Amino acid sequence: MQIFKYLFQWKKMRRQWDKRADAPIMPEDRLSAMQNPLKLISNYSTTKILYGKHAARVQLCWILLSYVMIAYLVVLTLTLFMYYLMFRIALGFITSSSNGGTSSSSSDNEPDFQQAYDVYGNSVNIHRTSTGEMMDDNGNTYSKSGNGMRRDCDGSTFY
Repeated sequence: MQIFKYLFQWKKMRRQWDKRADAPIMPEDRLSAMQNPLKLISNYSTTKILYGKHAARVQLCWILLSYVMIAYLVVLTLTLFMYYLMFRIALGFITSSSNGGTSSSSSDNEPDFQQAYDVYGNSVNIHRTSTGEMMDDNGNTYSKSGNGMRRDCDGSTFY
């Protein structure tokens, strides 16, 4: 979190990092800086060799870039997980009905028998007739209405 605290205070940051970089530069540091530029993130003296007075900004940019990449990976993972859940819901694997019934978009996938409940908790047994209509034991016909069944005679909705 200190990185964001110093984001707009280049001079203060450069002063602090210059104190660390005042140590004598060893020949192996110079060789290491030339052979492996990725050491810039961890070793300020090699950054100072390569970039001079801009070393603090270069190192800050590398650190900020790493945070941005981590945030990007987190957002990408969450987005892919959300799309996965939306795909599963669209295929009907996750049902929205509370009684465990199936929810599907086509009438061909409707079960031949199901027990449905209205808003008052009254249950009705609905079965498919040989003609393909949905009917209860009393002879009332039903039609598909969203996630529920609507009784044709009075418009009551069952889930």
